[in-house]
Amino acid sequence: MQFRILTEIESGSLDKVVPPAFRSFARDIAKLSPRYTVILFRHDINDVVRSTLVRQALKRIPTGEGRSVVAVAYDFTEEARQYLHEAGVRILSLRHQGWTDASHEEIRVLIGARVKGLRG
Repeated sequence: MQFRILTEIESGSLDKVVPPAFRSFARDIAKLSPRYTVILFRHDINDVVRSTLVRQALKRIPTGEGRSVVAVAYDFTEEARQYLHEAGVRILSLRHQGWTDASHEEIRVLIGARVKGLRG
């Protein structure tokens, strides 16, 4: 799953559609709006969502006045956070490591090279 979009989520059900680790955050913001659109990104401990994926998701969000949108992921890159912020999307994340798209790609390539070297 790259991402999943849930629309027309009642505020009282917001904590039921997010993963367990995010439920207390969802309860905290639920009272801010009567309905939400939720973007569920990958949310495992090693997942960092980059800006390209955020842009893809934002293009699929129904637009409308007063629509509240929440993005859920373990972590987002700085560029991804900026796109979400500019779009008025609330972010629910468990970590903010300060990754950029470039630094995250760099470390992924480095780890991939080491793993490949161990297998060879």
